[in-house]
Amino acid sequence: MSTAVGTINKESTLASGQCVNHLLLVDTHVHIYDCFNLDAFLESAWHNFHRHASKYDAGPDFTGVLLLTETRHENWFTSLLHPAQRGGAALSTRWSFQRTSETGAVCASNSQGQRLYLMAGRQVITAEKLEVLALISDQTFSDGLSTEATIQSIQAGGGIAVLPWGVGKWLGKRGQLISALLQQNQLSPLFLGDNRGRPQFWLRPRYFEMAQQQGGRILPGTDPLPLASEGSRPGSFGLVCPERLNPEKPGEHLKSMLLNPEVSWQTYGRLEKPWRFVRNQIALRVQPKKAASTPALAVSTPVIKDSIQAVIDPHFPETADIETASDSYASRFAGKSGTWLLGVQQAATLKMLADYPQASVLDVGGGHGQLTEALIEQGHQVTVLGSAEV
Repeated sequence: MSTAVGTINKESTLASGQCVNHLLLVDTHVHIYDCFNLDAFLESAWHNFHRHASKYDAGPDFTGVLLLTETRHENWFTSLLHPAQRGGAALSTRWSFQRTSETGAVCASNSQGQRLYLMAGRQVITAEKLEVLALISDQTFSDGLSTEATIQSIQAGGGIAVLPWGVGKWLGKRGQLISALLQQNQLSPLFLGDNRGRPQFWLRPRYFEMAQQQGGRILPGTDPLPLASEGSRPGSFGLVCPERLNPEKPGEHLKSMLLNPEVSWQTYGRLEKPWRFVRNQIALRVQPKKAASTPALAVSTPVIKDSIQAVIDPHFPETADIETASDSYASRFAGKSGTWLLGVQQAATLKMLADYPQASVLDVGGGHGQLTEALIEQGHQVTVLGSAEV
């Protein structure tokens, strides 16, 4: 089924319940935040890998890999081997960290024989406010460069460049930029990233198919948010293939498999449940002000009649709702088809609220105002959670 260094025939596919000798599972987008308990984080990751490996009857015979994607404010990978950089205290009481022959990969293990690999990587913010991941790389990259220059820098440094999906980040001009980048042969291979945070109701981004047509992969990962409840997510969404990882050079081996089009990878795990997606989006906006011991949300003067309020959180950098409030976004619903779609959306929403007269409605990112007027006319009290009063 495999050759010496990471080549699996494309016809070799996995099915749930299929018995395999060994599995390699990789979460391609992982953050460690200060609000996480490192012991619980690692144990959750191992159990998530084990749970998915068990679906293929691999049992404990698997290798789990966490690809770190640290921002310029994070340096957990180095701290795992040098805890003195975080005050000298041991970062973990139940896990130990062993160097490999590569500077960008460590093996974590505990007394129960559970093992994981963690590999260095970076998340870079470009001049266009897009995120670019530098996977399996212990180099640092500057924020603020153009997206194209950032990708070229990562690839020149031997890393795998990935444009990860994010809520609202691929709309408007940034979406047009991604489309243009995917068509540039000099940037190939350019991968796109999916993550578990994408809600189940969200359509698969069209750029995924475009990337695959250009020969690129879609790399799934958990991309945990900086919320304590997210510390148990890593390892629950990623890539799987029937292969053993070379323990001598795990990073080099994994990189060669990801870059080799003949290696057959499959996605495992599920997308986010709608209720958790909404909860997390609200928590992200509320959390910074809570930390500063200030009111969670600043509520402005009502802007539509007396029934709607604009809620502004200046600490949250995402402005996807501004894009959806634009004329260009509204044009998507022009014509008879658009009118019909909006009518179906409105009817479904009002039907859902029929048993809750004069309900308090929180419209998250509702800059487009498609339902606002109808909700007010039905007597509901509407609060729009937005990033600007436009």
